[in-house]
Amino acid sequence: MLYNYPMITGHIKTPTIKSLALLVVVAAIAIGTMSLSWPRLQASLTYLPVDTAINNYYKTQQIPNQQIPELIIRAEQAITEHDHYRYHEGLSLLHYLYGVDA
Repeated sequence: MLYNYPMITGHIKTPTIKSLALLVVVAAIAIGTMSLSWPRLQASLTYLPVDTAINNYYKTQQIPNQQIPELIIRAEQAITEHDHYRYHEGLSLLHYLYGVDA
């Protein structure tokens, strides 16, 4: 079967309306996805030090006592940004550890 390919004569093809419309649709979907996922990303970045401290606690059984109130504040900020069960679990553990050390 033979295919007829257009001859390229050295000039650049101009984009068609279909390709521009496709570009606009893809850009709109990307922007929409980013705007919907931004609160979760921001909350996870806020919670990252808390998660690291909890993982270190499970490894060494130690968290510096002066660090716990700061971690509690960060966990509460993460909960206000995106309500997720992991953030509540970490906040509960931090309150428990703060109460045990007090």
